[in-house]
Amino acid sequence: MSYAAKRIVGSPQQKAIWTAMRKSDKHLLISARAGTGKTFTIVEGLKKVPKERSILFCAFNKSIAKELSSKVPHGVQCRTLHSLGFKIIRDNYEGVGSPQQDKTYDILDQVVGPNFGKRDRWAWKAGERPAIAQMVSLFKNTGLLLPSKWTPDKAVPAALEQSMDDLSEYHSVTWTRSKDMLWEIVCQIVYASLYLDDWNIIDFDDMIYWPYALGLSSDRHDLLCVDEYQDLNECQQNLVQKCGDRLVVVGDTRQSIYAFRGADAEAIPRATKTLKASSRGLDILPLTVCRRCPKTVIAMAQILVPDIEPMADAPRGGVNVIDYATAVKIAKPGDMFLCRCNAPLVDTIYRFFGDGRRAFMQGRDIGEGLIKLVERLSSSGKILDLETNLTAWQTQEQERLQARKAPASRVIALNDKCDCLRVIMEPCKDVPVLKTKLELLFADDNPEHSIRLSSVHRAKGLEANRVFLLAPELIPHPLADKPWERAQEMNIGYVAVTRAIETFYFVGSVSPCFGSRGKALIKDGREQFSASEAEIGGYLEQEWAEERNSLEDIEDLQF
Repeated sequence: MSYAAKRIVGSPQQKAIWTAMRKSDKHLLISARAGTGKTFTIVEGLKKVPKERSILFCAFNKSIAKELSSKVPHGVQCRTLHSLGFKIIRDNYEGVGSPQQDKTYDILDQVVGPNFGKRDRWAWKAGERPAIAQMVSLFKNTGLLLPSKWTPDKAVPAALEQSMDDLSEYHSVTWTRSKDMLWEIVCQIVYASLYLDDWNIIDFDDMIYWPYALGLSSDRHDLLCVDEYQDLNECQQNLVQKCGDRLVVVGDTRQSIYAFRGADAEAIPRATKTLKASSRGLDILPLTVCRRCPKTVIAMAQILVPDIEPMADAPRGGVNVIDYATAVKIAKPGDMFLCRCNAPLVDTIYRFFGDGRRAFMQGRDIGEGLIKLVERLSSSGKILDLETNLTAWQTQEQERLQARKAPASRVIALNDKCDCLRVIMEPCKDVPVLKTKLELLFADDNPEHSIRLSSVHRAKGLEANRVFLLAPELIPHPLADKPWERAQEMNIGYVAVTRAIETFYFVGSVSPCFGSRGKALIKDGREQFSASEAEIGGYLEQEWAEERNSLEDIEDLQF
């Protein structure tokens, strides 16, 4: 819990938001920076809204929705957007069961596959099949629609082909066959997945896509609040606007870091334009005073996000550069170690284990994915055989990616996965022991008296007194070359530094995303900068004036 949590009172910004929620009929967009108490602000605002209104608070995931249910006033519903979409589907169709994640592959294999000219089963599974499934998911999540009278025996309209071309380029989806053929396959799968008579199942994407694509009727709430709006894809945005008469949208453009998995990097600018043009109009209010971070941490964050502010009485805190050996040595329970990639985290957690210290890695699904890979590559149960098969599989995948001219980031992700598994399997005597270790190593619950290790993406929403950033040279990632990728990388740097309640440590060197201005906040490689705030401000201004040209690329990425 942050230092200010026990004495939160309404700030001028919060009071303005509460007044708008209570008195205004306009839509409300709250630009809430990291650690500014946005959940508290909205919950308190809901207490001031007339009780006779129908109110829904949509949260980003199930655990947050459950927590919110215990905090909001009586009568306010709390749901995830997927839960909301699933309710709409069940209200419109009887007999819909739980989502099945293999639906796209089932349609692909049973309807499309036989006519696709598969050379062999392995080539099909490892070749176009995953890319087609990715495009189907992107098609749904970005809210693309089939023409109303289109059927699989007709050609795909040129405009829709162009939209899919843009999607594949934006998300670096690569193919080895004709795009025309593949766009037709994607549309056939979407067409089949929309008809319950043919496929009496839905998948996770359908929970959001069906209400939009099929125009399903839904209850409308007098007031709908949605948090983390910057992480919504276009189809989720449509669902929000479908179910709320008046919207309270909360988000931070600079915490947008999930575009790689389909989130709309322009979600908040898009909402601003749409809601301003609506009959209600739009009020935009800031929430920029951070209640989590100390002044030195905020000074670092301001390099990327100038309008975030510390509380007037926030402690000074610290931002330091520390070498790896010292970071591992001084780590203690409650600390958080972050990294852009997972392999350095795995290596570090084993160092903690070797010292007899308790630690865990955030991300149960990472462990589940590695277990599936182990099961796929091991038959004898022997670690030596698994290692041989892993090397062969990695080589095969590298060659496949190279043949498809896949982005280098795919190769990096592949190698990171294999490196993680090698580090984990090294001390294991057999495969069953390895699988048990994977189950114990990755978790979403924080064991008591443990050191937490997490990728920056998975640490969003978390905090710790002391935060250590491993391999800071990976932010921005050297392979992020597209404008949207570079912008997301800068956001990752901002998210990382704002996890710290007391002290933030760069392990090795200051991350390049903070430039020379970041180095100016640190006296040398080991000691905390001790000059007065006035001296720091003057020095930063001089540095910025001298190096403005060299940092233009970073400035261009500011929202």
